[in-house]
Amino acid sequence: YDVGPGDKVFNVSSLSFDMSAYDVFGTLAAGATIVMVDDQFKLDPRHWAKAMVKHGVTVWHSAPALLELLVHNVEEEPEFWPSETRLVLLGGDWIPLTLPDRFRRVAPKAHVVSMGGATEVSMDSTIYDVGEIQDDWKSIPYGEPMANQRSYILDPDLRPLPIGVPGELHLGGVGVGRGYNNRPELTAEKFIPNPFVEGERLYKTGDLARWCDDANLELVGRVDFQVKVRGFRIELGEIETQIRTFPWVHECVVQAQGDRTGEKQLVAYVRPIRESDPIPADLPLQLRSYLQPLLPDYMIPVAFVGSPAFPLTPNGKINRRGFPEPTEAHLAKADFDPPVTVFERAFAAVWSDLLRVEAVGRNDTFAGLGGSSLQAVEAVNQFRTLLGLQVSLEHLFDQPLSALATLVGDDPANAAGDEMASMYLEFLEQSSPSDLNGSIS
Repeated sequence: YDVGPGDKVFNVSSLSFDMSAYDVFGTLAAGATIVMVDDQFKLDPRHWAKAMVKHGVTVWHSAPALLELLVHNVEEEPEFWPSETRLVLLGGDWIPLTLPDRFRRVAPKAHVVSMGGATEVSMDSTIYDVGEIQDDWKSIPYGEPMANQRSYILDPDLRPLPIGVPGELHLGGVGVGRGYNNRPELTAEKFIPNPFVEGERLYKTGDLARWCDDANLELVGRVDFQVKVRGFRIELGEIETQIRTFPWVHECVVQAQGDRTGEKQLVAYVRPIRESDPIPADLPLQLRSYLQPLLPDYMIPVAFVGSPAFPLTPNGKINRRGFPEPTEAHLAKADFDPPVTVFERAFAAVWSDLLRVEAVGRNDTFAGLGGSSLQAVEAVNQFRTLLGLQVSLEHLFDQPLSALATLVGDDPANAAGDEMASMYLEFLEQSSPSDLNGSIS
């Protein structure tokens, strides 16, 4: 794609994410310029948009969710459209079918590219130039092997499968890594000799895919219980292992499910040591607090469903499709204490609408109510646009609602916030449910 001197690549991904390897080393090797995101604005899409316009960013590279945030925040503001962006590289997760055209409307020069692969195979192994979106597509194609890379769809006996038949995706070629550090057994399991090319190895991705008639790959799902949530690759077994160490829990199953807004979230199903043991009303709160020092935030389930027994298949295995959908009662909610101040009531209204939670109390936290990092960014944007308030993303995630309201109210930058918050509450009180239609934003 001729990235080189004169190009400016936007480094929006965290430096701990594999995509940043290209953003930094690939960009410098090509003689292009890296535009870095200011740390304090690293999850602020309006800041991204301003920086892209100011510096004339020509290349964007990220997981689809980050580009979707950018598009959502600039679609109605032409002054923030990244008109110089000519190349968009997306990978790490499913690309929503509508996203390429939405971005091309605000950046007409943009050429959108879908890339797939695995960190273990130097990040990207397949590529697809996204042109016109076909009406019958269920997903954006995974693409064809890049130069010097190989892709195989194989059955459990490592036999190639014909076009249209799903099997495990195996990746080969120059990108295959050496293995996992100090984990020889896992390395031997996942990095195997290539039965078709002597002296080479393949990486077993665990992805379920199939060949299409046009020689492109289509990703179908996973052959194991590894999932991707908001671009993070998660082994559900790691979460289950930590939850089982909680004294009350005997067995645990964690699943990735679509929530009420359509975003994937983690749900934990737990059962007690004895079926007769009562399920504590505050079990979700207890489990979330217990897991916080043990797991990163993105691996902590948003809902915890207690049950005296798990559903089983006819042959006695756990029936993962038989679990009930979580409800608001399964979120890590504190004992309800109604919001009192103007800021508390306004914040509770924004949280309630954004997270689809009916009653938000003074002691609730954004994360405890199932809020994701991307929803937190949207909440901060709504505080600014609806209430004229500057709210720290870090404080939003960590502080109970009452403490957050106090911090915001004490900030001199929010001196005029009381009046706007009062007007917002008055608007809500005068509007009927049909006017709002469940979407203040």
